[in-house]
Amino acid sequence: MSEPGQQPLTGLYLRLGVVVGLVVAASLAGYWLGAQSVPTEEQRVLGGVSGGAPSAVATAGQPARVIPPLYFFTSVPSAGARSAVADEISMASSAGIHQYAVSVPFPWDGDMNAFLEPLNFVVGVDPSAQFMVGS
Repeated sequence: MSEPGQQPLTGLYLRLGVVVGLVVAASLAGYWLGAQSVPTEEQRVLGGVSGGAPSAVATAGQPARVIPPLYFFTSVPSAGARSAVADEISMASSAGIHQYAVSVPFPWDGDMNAFLEPLNFVVGVDPSAQFMVGS
């Protein structure tokens, strides 16, 4: 029994139990959903999850190799420093990185050459280049 003038704590304990139960349920749901979002080894080897870029490349007679989701970010400068950028692009290409994030001026005035010239420069150094462009 409670003393006179004090309220029983059962309501507080009940609320605290509900909050703890909700936290535990949310944690378990998070762990389960997180495990569902990770692709299995079979999905990684067969080309990734639908909607994404292939994460493995298989060639005849060789096992599939996993391609890391890496990008090489570059800004193609004017003529002076292009040789240094070309060397870095060729190093990235030889390391297996063929995805590039390139800063380009968008052709708001209709000059497509200003947009395509940095991309053509990268393709000239790495013919397997894929791009993510930005300004």
